[in-house]
Amino acid sequence: MSERFNFYDIYGYLIPGLVLVTLLWLPFAMINPRLMKASLGAAAAALVVGYIVGHFIAATAGDLISARTARDQDGNAEYPSIVLLNPSSHKLSLSLKKRLADMVRIQFALELQVDKEADKEIGEIRQAAFYLCRPIVNKITAYPEQFQGLYAMMSALTIVFALGFCYMLGWRVAAYWDIFPVMIVAQFGIVILLLATVVYAAGGVGMPLFTALQRRAPWLDTLRKRLPLLAVVPKRARLTALAILSLLLTLSGYVMGTSAAIPSGYALALLVIALLCLTAAFRFYSQYGYFANEFAKSVWTYFSPQAVSHKSTP
Repeated sequence: MSERFNFYDIYGYLIPGLVLVTLLWLPFAMINPRLMKASLGAAAAALVVGYIVGHFIAATAGDLISARTARDQDGNAEYPSIVLLNPSSHKLSLSLKKRLADMVRIQFALELQVDKEADKEIGEIRQAAFYLCRPIVNKITAYPEQFQGLYAMMSALTIVFALGFCYMLGWRVAAYWDIFPVMIVAQFGIVILLLATVVYAAGGVGMPLFTALQRRAPWLDTLRKRLPLLAVVPKRARLTALAILSLLLTLSGYVMGTSAAIPSGYALALLVIALLCLTAAFRFYSQYGYFANEFAKSVWTYFSPQAVSHKSTP
């Protein structure tokens, strides 16, 4: 991403952040219509908060949603930039693939080997070439940058609406099941999940810390095995993070709903909104793959002799 405020800032950060802020605010606005009347200052604050929140959403989406949205001829998930150059892929013409191979060989001394299906080594070379071509192409056209922003927005909105579904579901349950002991348990659960979120976000810090504690307290290993939700292990890291965030938003919605004393007439509306959020999450996820493919396709397509000459121009 370039240093100026660009398409990626709007699509990848601002819009998803604003959508999440709106979803978090919506139940309160339904109960208290006066919150619908926002001042200019409140609108400006929402833009700032939305943009900041959008960065956290983008980071979360990057961890949870795989960028390997394409499939090779064996059905294995792979990066679109790699699969597009396979002989089995017909989304780029053969003449374009050969021209790309010649240009990349001359410009970067890398062999794309477009006459072969990508294995691990060929895939790494193609990815390296793609990263080298992308900034050159971005200097002559905005299309790849727009597609990059759109696929980032699709992945972020997938996470936003999935969490929105959990949040609204918590509010919906609170409308019919407002029990004080349950609310206390929910509050305790929120604290535990927040700690789990911090450990997961710590990444390289969290795991060594857990390993050090595990040596002194062997029962932690037993607990980790019996509660796989709390086990931050590479194979299940994405599902672990998604489960933690989903439970956190569900419990938060429940606690806020019980505190706000939801009128019974709003229960159905909250359920409808929750289902709409779930539908939107699936819809945006399907579009994420499409725009990720179009982004890679646009970079390869626009990498031309003119792009290379533009790079060399002072």
